[in-house]
Amino acid sequence: MSDLEFIFSLIKATMKEHITKIYGNWDDEFQRNYCKKSFDPKKHKVIVVDGEDIGCISVTQDDINIQIERLLISPAFQSLGIGTEILKELKKEAGKNSKTLSLTVLHSNKRAKMLYERMGFNVTKKTEEDYHMTCQ
Repeated sequence: MSDLEFIFSLIKATMKEHITKIYGNWDDEFQRNYCKKSFDPKKHKVIVVDGEDIGCISVTQDDINIQIERLLISPAFQSLGIGTEILKELKKEAGKNSKTLSLTVLHSNKRAKMLYERMGFNVTKKTEEDYHMTCQ
């Protein structure tokens, strides 16, 4: 399976419920095309644990901010501390470089929002669909 195919299957497994709540349905073709358009192999990294693809992360940064564009962990590997460890490393990198760490999370993704709050993120902006969160 290519990285793009894996990431699409991961998005479907982790985000379909939330996308359906917001937009009323999940359109496989639309979501697959959106995934293809937004996929950048230079930015998207597959997370591998014990030789198994279990998630993906995409991060961008500039002089003042590290933006987590996407952090997805396969449902079978959630609640094992993997996301927490990744966030700890990113927080450490941001602190070392005097940068803010930021992300967005959908309103309906309450588990993820709780994780980010436990990790020190605060809501800085609320839109119709998501929360913008930062951590200093």
